[in-house]
Amino acid sequence: KQWYQRRVRALYHSNHKLWRSCSKTIIPLVGLTCKFFFKLSPTSVYPSQFHLDDLIRQNAHRPLITVSNHMSCLDDPMLWGLLLRSSTLLKHWDLVRWVPGAHEICFHGEKLSRLKGFFFSCGKTASCRRGEGIYQPCMDFSIEELKKRNPVHIFVEGKVNDTRTLIRTKWGIGRLVQECDVPPLVIPFVHRGMENVLPLYHTVPRPGKKYTDRHSRNVVRMQKIRFYRACDTKIHN
Repeated sequence: KQWYQRRVRALYHSNHKLWRSCSKTIIPLVGLTCKFFFKLSPTSVYPSQFHLDDLIRQNAHRPLITVSNHMSCLDDPMLWGLLLRSSTLLKHWDLVRWVPGAHEICFHGEKLSRLKGFFFSCGKTASCRRGEGIYQPCMDFSIEELKKRNPVHIFVEGKVNDTRTLIRTKWGIGRLVQECDVPPLVIPFVHRGMENVLPLYHTVPRPGKKYTDRHSRNVVRMQKIRFYRACDTKIHN
């Protein structure tokens, strides 16, 4: 399966027609479906006039990292479907983020695993393997995309946590910030309610549940930090 993932990634790097046609179909389809789903549920966004695509365009000259808590397997498509305009999803789908996704959920399975992996890859999801640390290919790939000025989203808790209590932040975010070629913009946001829409270990979403998204009113402009270096020293010691 690793050779298959490498081939899919090669399609992306070569800007192959197959990749572009599938990606520009899958991303708008998923994003607009998420927007329709939110119309069936009471949803609040603070500040109310926030659109993530405006920030992406205004800061196209520097890396953009968004970080959030992780309360459900639907968090990522729902968040980006909510915070991007429909016109962006349809006409500028290439502005959508790359995100590390759990390999055992997005790329592995007894049946149709290659088809599922191709679907998530075209949705700009990179295979992240639990237990392989911050030096795995997924993190290398994310850094490459940041240097190309493509947005990257990361769930800093490293797993679904539906307890409403933040757990220890994983060290991957430190590496992403430290190894960008210029200081990145880091946009944190916290959301609540997705754990009711698709609870952990459930497979069918439940519309009509209340959902709230709060994000930083001020864009966090992070300078090069020593956090990653300190983490690296701790790992090797």
